[in-house]
Amino acid sequence: MPTILSAPGTGKTHWVNKQGGRWQDADIRFLDIHDSGWHSKKHTETEKENHYKLIDNELNRIKDTEYIVGSLFWEHIPDAVVIIDEGIHKKYVGKRDDLDWGSVQEIVQSLKNIVFKNRVRVFDTFDSASAYFDDI
Repeated sequence: MPTILSAPGTGKTHWVNKQGGRWQDADIRFLDIHDSGWHSKKHTETEKENHYKLIDNELNRIKDTEYIVGSLFWEHIPDAVVIIDEGIHKKYVGKRDDLDWGSVQEIVQSLKNIVFKNRVRVFDTFDSASAYFDDI
């Protein structure tokens, strides 16, 4: 089953909630690993790497059985990446107190690097990414 990654603040949760259960939000799926308090605590770089690599392992473990949309990853190679219009993305991020544009842009760049290195398909909406998987 496909995994779609996208940066925080792109509307993943909103989109997943409208899908009627087929797609799962990684934030919810991995709540036992990555709870809402994770970012409120200080972590060393090694702790961060180990934490997100654990999530990568879980993504790999469930890749044959679950449809996942998320932004939790370290080096995981997704089936698709969604990168929305930058102006819209910046507007969405501006509405959230838990995100800052600089950190989000770092994640966007990490996703672009994964796309480039691994020839991952890029879409500009979750609907178009999902429709692609319906067609294969």
